[in-house]
Amino acid sequence: MTKKKKQGKNRYTPVDKHTRTKSVLVAPINRLPVQPIIWDRDLLPEHLWLEMLFHAYDRRSALNLYKRFVESLQPHCPQGEVMCGYVSDFGLIPPEQRSEYLRQNEDLVEAAFRKPFGNIVSLYPEAPCSWLMDHNASVSKDDAIQQLSKSIIRLLPGKDLHAGNIRVLPFRQILQQGKFFLQEGMRIIELLPKYPEQCTEQE
Repeated sequence: MTKKKKQGKNRYTPVDKHTRTKSVLVAPINRLPVQPIIWDRDLLPEHLWLEMLFHAYDRRSALNLYKRFVESLQPHCPQGEVMCGYVSDFGLIPPEQRSEYLRQNEDLVEAAFRKPFGNIVSLYPEAPCSWLMDHNASVSKDDAIQQLSKSIIRLLPGKDLHAGNIRVLPFRQILQQGKFFLQEGMRIIELLPKYPEQCTEQE
């Protein structure tokens, strides 16, 4: 009995650390200025281009296109920003630089963006990535809606292997741009920059 009581000591925040809001006691952790992130509401839409890219190509080809595309866009991002490949990231590119970028990277944009994702973007002309589109191309709205639905269904299990492999790619970019640091001595520091093409399944 004594042992169990000892283990439970300080398990809960004392009542005197709570604040009262009318008739409700609010714990200190609930006063932190943070909001919960809901995968399907907040993050899933940001991963749609990545998901469609990896659905359109085999894994090695998709990784190659992903790296080439985000690295070609990175120099055009405002200082301090990282091009991860989220849908909203494409809006970081200043409007005055977009035409020149498209002129210099037409083939890459076609392969990495328009081929896997162009139909989807046609449904949202105000999307931050719509400047990458060829607006003269004909698109079937019904096909686009069907492709979008299937992509969302594939992404919904946010913690399965498919979504997990996709979700780690933006984090990889943040590491490579030196925006995130991990405690020295952790093996994960060596593995994350190599993920995924230079890692074994066990790693």
